[in-house]
Amino acid sequence: MAEYEINLENLVKMKRVFEEADEDGSGELDPDEFYEKLGPYLGQGLSPAAVSQLFMRIDADCGGTIDWEEFINYFFLQRAAPAAGEGGDEWRLHAEDHWRKEWRGAAHKEAVERLFVCGATGQYITGGRGGALRVWNGDTLAPVQVLGSGGGGGGGWVTDCTLLEGAGGAKKLVVAAQDRTMTFFDPVRTTWEYCSRLACPGSMGPPLCLAQLQRDGGVGVPPPRLVWGDTEGAVMLLKAEPPALHSERALVPRRDYEVLHSGHSDWVTHLQHIPDVGDLLLSSSLDSTLRMTDLERGVAAATVTLHKKGVRTFAYSPTFSVVASAGVERSVLLWQPKGNVNRKVGELPGNSAGISQLLMADEQSQVITLSDDHVVRLWDLRTHKLAAPRGLKAHSSGLRLGAAPPRVEFINYFFLQRAAPAAGEGGDEWRLHAEDHWRKEWRGAAHKEAVERLFVCGATGQYITGGRGGALRVWNGDTLAPVQVLGSGGGGGGGWVTDCTLLEGAGGAKKLVVAAQDRTMTFFDPVRTTWEYCSRLACPGSMGPPLCLAQLQRDGGVGVPPPRLVWGDTEGAVMLLKAEPPALHSERALVPRRDYEVLHSGHSDWVTHLQHIPDVGDLLLSSSLDSTLRMTDLERGVAAATVTLHKKGVRTFAYSPTFSVVASAGVERSVLLWQPKGNVNRKVGELPGNSAGISQLLMADEQSQVITLSDDHVVRLWDLRTHKLAAPRGLKAHSSGLRLGAAPPRVEFINYFFLQRAAPAAGEGGDEWRLHAEDHWRKEWRGAAHKEAVERLFVCGATGQYITGGRGGALRVWNGDTLAPVQVLGSGGGGGGGWVTDCTLLEGAGGAKKLVVAAQDRTMTFFDPVRTTWEYCSRLACPGSMGPPLCLAQLQRDGGVGVPPPRLVWGDTEGAVMLLKAEPPALHSERALVPRRDYEVLHSGHSDWVTHLQHIPDVGDLLLSSSLDSTLRMTDLERGVAAATVTLHKKGVRTFAYSPTFSVVASAGVERSVLLWQPKGNVNRKVGELPGNSAGISQLLMADEQSQVITLSDDHVVRLWDLRTHKCVQTVGHADWLRPEDSKPTAVAYDSARRRLVW
Repeated sequence: MAEYEINLENLVKMKRVFEEADEDGSGELDPDEFYEKLGPYLGQGLSPAAVSQLFMRIDADCGGTIDWEEFINYFFLQRAAPAAGEGGDEWRLHAEDHWRKEWRGAAHKEAVERLFVCGATGQYITGGRGGALRVWNGDTLAPVQVLGSGGGGGGGWVTDCTLLEGAGGAKKLVVAAQDRTMTFFDPVRTTWEYCSRLACPGSMGPPLCLAQLQRDGGVGVPPPRLVWGDTEGAVMLLKAEPPALHSERALVPRRDYEVLHSGHSDWVTHLQHIPDVGDLLLSSSLDSTLRMTDLERGVAAATVTLHKKGVRTFAYSPTFSVVASAGVERSVLLWQPKGNVNRKVGELPGNSAGISQLLMADEQSQVITLSDDHVVRLWDLRTHKLAAPRGLKAHSSGLRLGAAPPRVEFINYFFLQRAAPAAGEGGDEWRLHAEDHWRKEWRGAAHKEAVERLFVCGATGQYITGGRGGALRVWNGDTLAPVQVLGSGGGGGGGWVTDCTLLEGAGGAKKLVVAAQDRTMTFFDPVRTTWEYCSRLACPGSMGPPLCLAQLQRDGGVGVPPPRLVWGDTEGAVMLLKAEPPALHSERALVPRRDYEVLHSGHSDWVTHLQHIPDVGDLLLSSSLDSTLRMTDLERGVAAATVTLHKKGVRTFAYSPTFSVVASAGVERSVLLWQPKGNVNRKVGELPGNSAGISQLLMADEQSQVITLSDDHVVRLWDLRTHKLAAPRGLKAHSSGLRLGAAPPRVEFINYFFLQRAAPAAGEGGDEWRLHAEDHWRKEWRGAAHKEAVERLFVCGATGQYITGGRGGALRVWNGDTLAPVQVLGSGGGGGGGWVTDCTLLEGAGGAKKLVVAAQDRTMTFFDPVRTTWEYCSRLACPGSMGPPLCLAQLQRDGGVGVPPPRLVWGDTEGAVMLLKAEPPALHSERALVPRRDYEVLHSGHSDWVTHLQHIPDVGDLLLSSSLDSTLRMTDLERGVAAATVTLHKKGVRTFAYSPTFSVVASAGVERSVLLWQPKGNVNRKVGELPGNSAGISQLLMADEQSQVITLSDDHVVRLWDLRTHKCVQTVGHADWLRPEDSKPTAVAYDSARRRLVW
């Protein structure tokens, strides 16, 4: 049992194995990586067929690759061999108090994929990938029998099972398996006995789904009752009787079975006979259609094309004469099998993932759905709403109805927000309050249902929340006290709240607008600190429910109240409200053309988000689950462009005017960065590494940071300048709230330079970014520590000092021996107001030294050494046509006799590398750089940010540059021409270093390996590799006389590599494991007035 016990040690081991096998760093294992790299871990003597079958078992979603979740699910949650007499983490069909120890050995050791309720015997029958069937007593849940492959259960995965009633009421259990067999069992009292087996011919696909026909074959004729669908899209009818006892034979075409139709182009997923609607057989398929076959006439009756994606399941309700069908899409569609089958009569929306199974219950008046995110929902066919909104909750003992709170998004009740720090204590804590702010008498005001929208109302300083319950709740932004409940009785609307925003009308009048799933938009007026219901507009039936709202930031003209409200709906359309909201306490329906204008209906799926970007040509940007974003030119009223960078649905986006970039995300795990000007389908960056799809994205900190909320309830803070996590450990869940990680950020060489974030001494507070080891740090030095993340650390050999800087714009100088603070070079002293991007020591003519500091505000600032301190000298400003300088380097060459050598080169965000020709300006002066006179553009060959520069004078006077465009470029400085382009990397290169000892360059970046290559000869021939990093690499240094490589990876692990052996000789740090807590963030907003993140 210890081998498969779920603990941190085993999780670390499994993570290491997985990451070593994942050579390309994609986060998923393809078959080649699985076979080649995991071979030593799979046991001896496994045949290729056995390894292939194991791969398919682990690949739970049949996607052709194995991700981390599938990997650990198999090895920890399915494969766990129970210890003798104890059991383990087994797939149980029971509540804990019903389960006896002596039953543990009967539990499945693999995932159960089929559960069949046998009404004739009152038993439950389960099966799955292991090929064995297990029978359970329906009352006591005691194990009854195991029908293994030796007994005829079949060796392949169980794909379906059903009870077949033959002539004279004889019953047989039929089991379909992936090995193309259908096996029959006879009931013997309370058990089942193997009877016979039929094998499908090789021209037929494996049977996937079974169904029994509810009709007679005629007087004296045994009725054929079994139908099945296969992987080739065909549906067959069994004409023959099962073979004799204990025999097996192959099915013979035409004699044994009849092909009813082969009209599907993909797997047939479900079958059902509907005898009271013209003797119809209904089949669904992953080809997105359902087909109706008239069994009486033997012809195709109709094809249902309501779905846009694969259909996995359906069920028919005779009570309402309606079919409910669902699949990859997130909604259940309701339609009638009579008349126009392609007319949708209803919909059950709001699932958070695709639907894998659907059942009818309660006399066919309720629908039960199971979605891919393991949530069971109960729907009422009368109201088309959730009958049990809390769903069925997962416990260690099984799934029970509402025994625990559901996925509740209003986390302030559960203490998961960012509190303003108490006076005198400091502390960057991401809370909406501290526990002592929440009073017991407020608990009754908390939401009891899932909250899906959180809106920060800057005009009133309040937080407004809403969701599936239809009620809005208003909270004081400072004290977090409940202010008001805007219920449906007060005009809040009876449907789920889909979005809300603040609308500013003519004369500065403000209204709160709330969109709901019941096709309404409700308006509220502010009355002091509360809100009063004003009016409501109802969307017409031809329009889908409004899903997202936005306000336009433009005027309608002199004396004309500007139309400001736009919304997107479930049909893919975007509308502009032309009319004013109705009079006080009135409600009316929207009239087309008079009240609203359709800006576009170009999306083919739900519109998920809208934003007006007035400074980029008066554009309105919309995203959709159809995987596109559409840009509409509001001034000209035409479509401007369609963004097709995403492969899956886009849920959210935000625009940063600071960087003129849009960050968009959705079902995929990466945030894509692109510019709304020029070629919108050229990706300019990416924020990878999320562990799940992204549900919400915000801009913060003056539009320079991106905040993402992913489906696994992790909030991440990203830096748009570095395209990295600003708080790399994420935001951690604690019972007292989410706090910034207790370990350092991305600092460049942690273990050697003591850049650690120490826990504050008792009673002192202050989560400060310190440059020290704790035992070296004195209390009187605490005030000198950085209060923001340190992103640059420079060792000044000339003075023996360490110089640090980052986002705050200030530089801090430290004594290299004692680590005592020496000096703070603030913006007032010339340090620059922008983030520090790099710094270096420039040696000029006559040995004069200057410290050069590059900043995000396009400046390069020079400091002169004065004994042990530095004095501001001057500053150069880059012109507006040039990007901010990102990296600096000094050239190791002379300019000629009597000529002061130009020594400073820098790379910018536009992919260009420049050489400073002029001397720094005179003391205490500032001026702008003049092209050609002051600097020379060495090359502009990179298509993305330049990340690092180094001069290699002993290899033909070369300047080497790396970029996020995945290349390195070599420039011959002597001849002034491009020497070569290195294209060994597949993803962005962040850092590199040259070893003259081995005449080799080590380069690394987003990928998890360091590549070794020589700058002479064929530069695109890899001479070595340092694999095994568990994340991308942010910095790389040479050490120990250029014979060792030091790497810092994104998971904060420092590794020391030997260039002789190409092996890791030392690791400092630890893997950062995120442990899930009971409360997790599920909705997020940014309070710009208080600089507070709320979720």
